[in-house]
Amino acid sequence: RSLKKKFLIIMDVLVESDTGSLRVVRGDCMVDEVLRMIVGARYISYFYLMDGRRKMKNDEIVLPSRIIYRIRFRKSGLMGGKGGFGAMLRSMGRSSGGQKTTDFGACRDLKTGQRLRHLNDEISLDRWHQARKRKEEVKSSPHVPSWIDAPNVRKTKKEIRDAAASRDWREEERLAKESGAQLRTFVGRVTMIDTVRFGFCVVDSECYVPWSSNANDSDDWSKNLRIGDKLQIDAVFKQKGRNQWAAYKAVRINKDSRANASISTKDSRANASLSTKETLLPDPEDAVAQGLRVLKEKKKIKKTKPQQKTCQIMKILNGMAHLDNFCARGASDFPTIAIDIQISNCGKWFYCVRLRTSGIFQIGWAMHNFTGGNEQNGDGVGDDQLSFAYDGCRGLAFNGPDSAKAYGDQDQSWQANDYICAFLDLDERQIRFSHNGKDLGLAFQYTHGLNDDINSVSFFPAFSLEDEEALEIVQDHSSVLTEGYRSIFAR
Repeated sequence: RSLKKKFLIIMDVLVESDTGSLRVVRGDCMVDEVLRMIVGARYISYFYLMDGRRKMKNDEIVLPSRIIYRIRFRKSGLMGGKGGFGAMLRSMGRSSGGQKTTDFGACRDLKTGQRLRHLNDEISLDRWHQARKRKEEVKSSPHVPSWIDAPNVRKTKKEIRDAAASRDWREEERLAKESGAQLRTFVGRVTMIDTVRFGFCVVDSECYVPWSSNANDSDDWSKNLRIGDKLQIDAVFKQKGRNQWAAYKAVRINKDSRANASISTKDSRANASLSTKETLLPDPEDAVAQGLRVLKEKKKIKKTKPQQKTCQIMKILNGMAHLDNFCARGASDFPTIAIDIQISNCGKWFYCVRLRTSGIFQIGWAMHNFTGGNEQNGDGVGDDQLSFAYDGCRGLAFNGPDSAKAYGDQDQSWQANDYICAFLDLDERQIRFSHNGKDLGLAFQYTHGLNDDINSVSFFPAFSLEDEEALEIVQDHSSVLTEGYRSIFAR
């Protein structure tokens, strides 16, 4: 109010104190003179005068007119104190015990003034809504089945064995016939027996025979069954798994009855003599089976060191698996296996695998800081942002939680003996896959994790597979069209 009175006496200028504007009614003066009279000579450098939207210079003349002039405060040049706020905080920390903490939730954001814990809660809630929206979009997609987003609950091997042991072969036969699946009846020889838990055997290397399918209650397989014995099998075709057939009914064939039934002569004495000779002569099929068993034992004994070194190219990151001569087979729910070769800097690289079974695999690439996922949650390669994977059984590609997208041939899933190649282009930062030589197109264009430096990260081949699923690393790529890509084994 005193400034207003002083200004009116000297220049007859009307000052509107509520908006900071003024109107000159008579007299000519410079801009700096007006500012000096209003704010003082000491603070004249912190203010300026506005003519409408134009900033006026200090040497301009303010003419008497009906134009409204406004005084504005400069944002820069504010005089500050001597500081000491950080020192005060440090002294308060020492006086309170000096314990270091990472809980800064009580701190406030400088822009909004909110507590950091409240801001973090809002961010978490927003991410939850985004994840829920993505799940709804995946469920409503016509190319992706809705069950992929359901909780991935897998039964343990013990639960599966206990459930199989509690069922009777009659119930299994009824379920197999009601399912409408392909059935088969044949006679085969036992090629493998579970000697640890005595729960199953394998016939002709392709039929899984659980001991609950034994239709002869008087025949104790745990004591009498041997490799090479003949079984009459009633089996059902399996869509997935290492073995193509699963027996629901099996009976061991008696050798003596077969020998006696095959003899037919007119003379009873000749019949008895021939029967005696038949029992003394060895069965050719039994002799072949015995020779195969001996040969297998010799191969186990004559394992050389170079064969053991070939397994060192792969390592298990999570779970349990059997590694042997560039082959891998799952031995737990969802193990993750890596090929111990690091790819970095630049170039185009690829590797190829041959599927021995047609189950669920997640094949791809992983960054150097990938740890292998969480087997208990069913996570493997592609289930976090540090890895990229393709699953041809379900026709999906993965790169992080809730990131499943349709990829590959949606009409036909991969089968046993198919060849899958994973390609990595470090120059263009692209990842693609091929199925039996057919390019499936671009799967991922990655950008995260590199900090704009292409040399700051390295990749290694990795894959995850379900229990009893198997694949083989292919080293001979003469039949694979690579188009400028180099094999990881050519480094």
